[in-house]
Amino acid sequence: MLLMSVPHFVHQDPVLWAKGAGVLATLGLGFVVFRFTRMLMRARAVPSAILAASVAVGFLLTSPVTAVHAVSGMETMLFACLLTWFLERTTRLALQPSRKEAILCGHAGLLAALTRPEANIAVVVALFMLLIGGPIKVGAYLRIFLLTYAIPVGLYWL
Repeated sequence: MLLMSVPHFVHQDPVLWAKGAGVLATLGLGFVVFRFTRMLMRARAVPSAILAASVAVGFLLTSPVTAVHAVSGMETMLFACLLTWFLERTTRLALQPSRKEAILCGHAGLLAALTRPEANIAVVVALFMLLIGGPIKVGAYLRIFLLTYAIPVGLYWL
């Protein structure tokens, strides 16, 4: 909503702005998918992690469905980018618990939830999975995650 108010403020075509924002979000999604895939492959000690990540991005960006959603003028690709970023951050928090990862995870979940409300479901499921399946050290950082996510979301819904 806020992003789409910018072209009106600067007297530009909002349709062209929405399509450009969708293409940029698609490129951002490709970048996040590359990092996420490379991280997962390295965690499994796959020697060709960069190749696997490149193939994943290639499949994503050459899909006709991706092209349609990129220029549809809706927030679909932005949501996909932010949700994938949240999942990457959650995985990093599970693998390498730290204060920085907890803060980034909370902010990624917050941005995804502000894009579309159904992201709150993904955040709750991720929290549950971290609680029951994460390492013991993750529990200490869940408070930070909740503070960076729950307080702003709670204020938004008031």
